[in-house]
Amino acid sequence: MNKIITILAVATIITGCSSKEPLSREERYQNSPIPESSRTMQEIYDNHSGAKVNAENTQILRRSATWAELSNDPYTLNNTGRADFRKLPNPKLYIYFAPSLTKEDRMPRPGWMSEFNMYSKPEYALPGEVSLEAGR
Repeated sequence: MNKIITILAVATIITGCSSKEPLSREERYQNSPIPESSRTMQEIYDNHSGAKVNAENTQILRRSATWAELSNDPYTLNNTGRADFRKLPNPKLYIYFAPSLTKEDRMPRPGWMSEFNMYSKPEYALPGEVSLEAGR
C-alpha cells in the first residue's frame, strides 16, 4: 500500500513540474507588465533633462572655487565616517597546580601557577558596540 502511495506522489510531482513550450518573443512582450516604447533611452534622457544636448557642443557652467572650498582638508572631507574598532578586554585567567608526586619516580613536584588569556587572539568590537569613551 505504501509503494502505491509513493508511486502516485512521485507521478503527481513529475507531472506538476512539467511545463509547456517557451513563449515566443511576441507573446512575452504581449504579456509583459512593462509596456513597449518606440523611444530610445537617449531620447527619454534628453527629454527629461529639458533640452537636447549635442555631444560636441556641450556647455558646462564653470565657476572658481570659493575660499571655504579650497580650505577644506580633503582627508577629513572624505573620511568623516571613519570606523573606530575598539579592542575588547581579554582577561587573564590563572590556574594553580597543587604540589603532587610524579607518576614515574614518585618524586615530589612543587606547586606552581600559570596564566593564559581567555581568548586565543585579540577580539575587536564593531563600530557602535562599545562606547567610544570606554577605552580612553
